[in-house]
Amino acid sequence: MVSVESLGAGPIFGLPLPELWFGLMFALLATFLFLDGFDFGAGAIFGLLDTDRERETVIAAIGPFWDGNEVWLVVFGGALFAAFPEAYATLFSRHYLLMFGILGALILRGLAPEMYEQRHDDRWQQAWSVAFVAGSVLAPFLLGILPVTGSSATRGSLR
Repeated sequence: MVSVESLGAGPIFGLPLPELWFGLMFALLATFLFLDGFDFGAGAIFGLLDTDRERETVIAAIGPFWDGNEVWLVVFGGALFAAFPEAYATLFSRHYLLMFGILGALILRGLAPEMYEQRHDDRWQQAWSVAFVAGSVLAPFLLGILPVTGSSATRGSLR
């Protein structure tokens, strides 16, 4: 039987606990990026579609999955806070505006398909189509900026 005291006493499966957590964190983030990449791509091509039928097909294709895909990001954030609170604090204090930009883009991307289907007014749907494409393109772009902005800042603190 595994007790709480034995978990901190030594390596588990031959690995120290920080390395196990790091592996889990990598798996959570990689799963989010892999699965949500489909949603990002669908949102990016949404603006190129001509007919309402094509657009509604894209929304219907990602509808059952995108909520579940976002859960991986939420679990990653919670696990980062639990396992590496200093890294979590550093990430959010050094990259405050960037993190809120990512969050805003993800919210915009999630809200836009719901609002798009609320009314069948051309101006309404056009505005939410632009919002959906913007959120779908901006979120991965900002996620890609995060390692670039963090590389020089974290290098100095690890020495």
